[in-house]
Amino acid sequence: MTPCLPRLLMSAPFFGLAKRPDSTATVFALGDLTVRITSGRANATIWDADILIWAISALKATRYRNDLPPGRFRETRHALLAFLGRTASGGQYERLPAALDRLATTRVTITPGSASARAVSFTWLSDWSHRGGVVDLRIADWLRDAALAPRAVLALDPRYFALKGGLERRLYLLARRHGGRQPGGWSFDLGHLRRKTGIAPSVRDFPAAVARIVRRQSLPGYRLTLEGRDARVRLHFRPETAWPPASPVDNPVDNLWAGCGEVGPARLSTAKSTPIAVNRTH
Repeated sequence: MTPCLPRLLMSAPFFGLAKRPDSTATVFALGDLTVRITSGRANATIWDADILIWAISALKATRYRNDLPPGRFRETRHALLAFLGRTASGGQYERLPAALDRLATTRVTITPGSASARAVSFTWLSDWSHRGGVVDLRIADWLRDAALAPRAVLALDPRYFALKGGLERRLYLLARRHGGRQPGGWSFDLGHLRRKTGIAPSVRDFPAAVARIVRRQSLPGYRLTLEGRDARVRLHFRPETAWPPASPVDNPVDNLWAGCGEVGPARLSTAKSTPIAVNRTH
């Protein structure tokens, strides 16, 4: 089963990058939309979002032969964690319910710029249960519809799950979303890149953190370079020339991997968009 994720979720900082969750509200602009992410407990992290990748991948792989209602999934916790490259050791089983709870309690509210348009509010999971070693969950209807829209989903390299840092993961999703297999790749100036990652302006070592990732060259399928100097430094993503033959990212950015299908309309546009501001409030 090929890991898949809707483009929209790669385009903006919907998930926290720290392994330790917090309840800080996040507000950012996505084109002419305002997105607010809140939780009465703790916001979902980019590590929690791995569960959504599993569910969306299963939706794509099984929609023609699944006997469950669309958007509902059932799997053993062992098989789910194995898909995510995680083992039963290190408390992974014990942490799974907390991750499911964060996905179910984190609320995303999307407000259009036009006063006549209707706002949309949802949690990532509509409901979930975990008993007897089996996970049963239902993703939000909006997310289900977005994942089934034509050309809305991109495949991920399975090596994504091995990335150890939240910023590394965010940069990979940006590279996959914007760079794809375009020969020239894609670049962001560091100021704009900070907004795309959701890193707060108060974090002073952002350029140093990016430079460390560039030195490690840990993003699967891409080479990273920092170009320019002073306020004009840009991070450039370029696709590697030698890709694994069966790599699921071996396709243009505007095409779907063969393992991901196309069906149904989306309720919100998943067209390319750019976050233009990030603010955090308590």
